[in-house]
This record gives sequence, structure tokens and C-alpha cells, in this order.
Amino acid sequence: MAVLLTTSVPAAAAAPYEPVSEETVLLTLPPASRSTMLTDLVDRWQADKSDPKAASELALHYIQLGQQGADARYFGYAQAVLQPWRNQPAAPADILLAQGVLAQHHHDFNKAVDLIEAALIRTPDNRQGWLNLAMIQTARGDYPAAEAACRGLARYAHLTVSLACRANLMALSGQQKRATDLLVTLSAQADDSALGQWIHTSLGQVYVQRGDYRRAEAAFERALSRPDAYLYTRLADLWLHTGQPERVIILLKDQTHDDALLLRVALAARALGQQQQVETLLTTLRARLRDAALRGDQNHWLNEALLALEFDNNPQRATELALTDWQIEKGLSGARLLARAARASGDTKALATIARWQADTGVQDQQLARSLNRLLAHTEDSQ
Repeated sequence: MAVLLTTSVPAAAAAPYEPVSEETVLLTLPPASRSTMLTDLVDRWQADKSDPKAASELALHYIQLGQQGADARYFGYAQAVLQPWRNQPAAPADILLAQGVLAQHHHDFNKAVDLIEAALIRTPDNRQGWLNLAMIQTARGDYPAAEAACRGLARYAHLTVSLACRANLMALSGQQKRATDLLVTLSAQADDSALGQWIHTSLGQVYVQRGDYRRAEAAFERALSRPDAYLYTRLADLWLHTGQPERVIILLKDQTHDDALLLRVALAARALGQQQQVETLLTTLRARLRDAALRGDQNHWLNEALLALEFDNNPQRATELALTDWQIEKGLSGARLLARAARASGDTKALATIARWQADTGVQDQQLARSLNRLLAHTEDSQ
């Protein structure tokens, strides 16, 4: 989960929209959804489109809106605002940071790191840069680099932000108890801001790792004070795992423009015996995934892997896709899916990949351990 300190930022379904000229209207929102903040940011940018501060702030706000509503158009709007500085290494630091956050969204982590590090060289007190760098390095599985970024953040950010940064890293590096205790303390003090949502969501994820689904649900529900596609995905996964598909349908009935959320609705509909609805959803999803593959989109592999595993009865294909995603991002959701696919396909080599990662990091996760143990037991029985 990527978080903007002034706004909040994993993956979209549709291709970003790129306007054909500067005169193209980027976005016209109805009065109820066009906030005063967005209006002010657009007005400032339109007054001088060469102003890097105005452009970067508007781009970051568009990224926030894209994340909250799982609407890929906003990422295209952000890209269009940043277009004058495309492929300019000497661009202002604010622009480099916004470009890095956008690359992070597209899972182009190498590019994101290069851009954000370049921004931090010029503005080492940039809290947002350090936070995003920590999250990217965590996603890539480079925990020493993530720890260094958290230390950089601690020099400039509020204590709550730096502690949350460290807690998220602890949860993935063998310090689950410390992470839980720290996030419980931070959650008790958190409000309904984007920062508070991040803390509550992080706490929910740690409880899921521990198999404490009641507390996980409570933490996730507390984070629902503001929209966020990543949070919706994690809560839907929890409800599917605990046999509450009807709640998934209610939560996500208006969110199927996002591929990951559409998949969760399809899984919930299947659990409720709504086969016609399942087929309609899957037809839409397959068309989107074909388009994503043609674009070279790196955000679709886990969705395609889940589709192959759950609906296509093709665990071998699911394993291949999950392994492809694993080369880019090493997170718990990807590890769980890869382990499940490997268990279903009997792929011990893929299992070994996850087992090594678990041993190297010390990460503790009940769902992952169950998948690994079952496949190991099956392997031993067959020898």
C-alpha cells in the first residue's frame, strides 16, 4: 500500500488516458465530487502550467483520487500534467517525486527508485520521498534498503509516521509481535486522516498474518472512513476467507471498474451461487486482462493468476503468472497466491522460492505457513 502524506496512493485496471493537446479538458467533475482542494489545484496549474510546484501537487492529488476510487483515468491525468518534464533528469525535485510516485503505481519500481532518490539528493528533507522509497524497497523485498529509508524518514517526519514505517517493515521481517504492539498503540491515537487509515490498515494486515481475523476485521473496518481500493481488496479477501461473501458484494457492488475488486466480487458471487453474475463479470475481466497484456501492463499478473487458479482450473498457469509477478514485487498477498498455486499444481520448485523467502526474512503468516506445510507434507508422502 502506497501512502501520500498529504494524499493517499496498488493497481488499476484500465489504460491511462493521455490527452492529445494542452487544450483537451482533462476532467470535468460533477459539483458533488469536485472538491474545493481539487478546484484550487487545477486553477493554480492552469494559471501557469510550467510551475513545477503547482503541477506536482495536482499530479499527486490525481494519484490520490485514482487510488481512492480505483479509477485509472486519474493516473492518466497525473501523467498528462507531468508531461512537460518527461525524460528530463534535471527536472525540479517536486516533479521527480511525483513522477516516481506515478512509476510506483505502475509497478515500475526501478524507475521509481531512481526518480525518488534523485529528488532526495536535491531535497533530503522530503518526507514523502523517504516514505515512498521505504515502501518501494519493502515491496521489492530489499529490507535493508527499506530500513535505511525509514531512518531517513525519521529525521524529518512526525514520530507517528516514522514509527508506522518501521512497524510495517517489522511485520515482514520476523518481528511480528513488536509490529503488532506498535501498531496497536499508533492505532489507538490515530484519526480518520489518510495517515490514520494507513495505520489501521497495517494493523489489520498484521492481525491477518497472525490468524486473528476478528481483530483484523475491526481494524480494517475502522479504516473505512475514506475510500481506498487497496483496503477494499484486503477486507474482501478477509471476508472471503472467513465465509462472508455477502458482505463482499455489499462493499464492492460499485467498485467493479477495478480488476482486483471485480475478481473479489466474482468469487463472492460464486460462493453465493450466482453463476450468471459470475460469467458476466469474468467476461468483462478477461477482456480487460487481454488489453492489459497488450499494453505490457505489469499490474495484471496477480489478477490473471488468481483467475487461472480459481476459475480456469489451471494451477500451472497460475503458478507461472504468480512467479512472474514475484520477480517484481515480493509481498505477502503475492506469496500466498504463489504458494496456493504451487500447492495445487505440485510445483515444488515454486514452493522452494517462497520457502527461501520466508526463511530469509523470518516473515510469519498463518495462511502462507498452511500452504507451505501442506505441500511439504505431500512431497514427503510421495517420496
